Amino acid sequence: SEVCRYLMSSSYHTPISGQVAGKDVKATVDGFMDTYDEKNSIAKQMEACVSRTKDFYDLVTDFYQYGWGDCFHFAPQAPGESFREAITRHEHFLALKLGLKKGQLCLDLGAGVAGPLVEIAKFSEANIHGINYNGYQCKKGNKSIEKAGLADRCQMREMNFLDLKYEDNTVDAAYAIEATCHVADRLKCYSEVFRALKPGGYFAGYEWVMKEAYKPGDKKHEDIKRGIEVGNALAPLLSGEQVQQTLISAGFELLDARDIGDGHSGHSLNWAYPLAPGTWGLQTFRMSWLGRQVTHNMLKVMEATRMAPKGTVDVSNVLMLAADCLVAGAKLDIFTPCYFFYARKPTVPLSLKDKTPQDAE
Repeated sequence: SEVCRYLMSSSYHTPISGQVAGKDVKATVDGFMDTYDEKNSIAKQMEACVSRTKDFYDLVTDFYQYGWGDCFHFAPQAPGESFREAITRHEHFLALKLGLKKGQLCLDLGAGVAGPLVEIAKFSEANIHGINYNGYQCKKGNKSIEKAGLADRCQMREMNFLDLKYEDNTVDAAYAIEATCHVADRLKCYSEVFRALKPGGYFAGYEWVMKEAYKPGDKKHEDIKRGIEVGNALAPLLSGEQVQQTLISAGFELLDARDIGDGHSGHSLNWAYPLAPGTWGLQTFRMSWLGRQVTHNMLKVMEATRMAPKGTVDVSNVLMLAADCLVAGAKLDIFTPCYFFYARKPTVPLSLKDKTPQDAE
């Protein structure tokens, strides 16, 4: 009965995309899926990353906001914490690590619709520029920034991670929350951040990675990995070790690197909890297994009766694949979206030994 009351409430609405014209939804989905066709070489698939990611977020941004809110990322939940509180704490953790202060310029790589940007800007009083290649999300993000009263010091900028329009040594700090996993050339991405940062500036974030238990060649593991990549428009997923080595190759001094997806205590709910079958609350109903089934079947009816454009169910299928594979990856402990990294641009050149922390995992 609680579910029924929620579905009938004014807060429950359909996640039809407001960006892609109805007649173009099916063609956009088909074009997106074609980029992952295994007949294409890995090189060709990686070349398509930028356009694929833009198309993906044109299609799914409204779905994400519908199910997740304005902060498109995961977080472990500490005992007694709500989902929204966990999301906020996860963002504050980065701000504290970066040491953000009033007046500093910080870049948010892959800022989505500016949910984390607004929270971190209010928390730290820093000036934050959200970098995003998707114009639809930039428009939404700038509206959120204006609504929060932050337009005098924050903004969304439509820009490619691989070509940051900032002069060398001009940015105080940067962070990326589950965003650079969309980039095929991670070294170039990290190197651009390194170039723009002032000497001594910090770069921190959360990466999506395959964990040590992942076995290349294992069909089940490979299917889960592929499902996560396709369902979330990702470049091939890296390991934590590869993330570390790429940061070092870009010139950074690596201060910390570890999976925090299970939380900072032994009693936390891990990052996948909201997606798992049998777990939901009013804050997380739409992203739960039951909520996803309700929404998916509702969209089937709407598309069949032409209340939703052709291809809407295909978008939902992609996101259903993503959620199922994310839960499977968590269950087998082969994947995490919460691989925390913390790095600094040295003030003087460092040796390889100096660039690597003793406790990086």
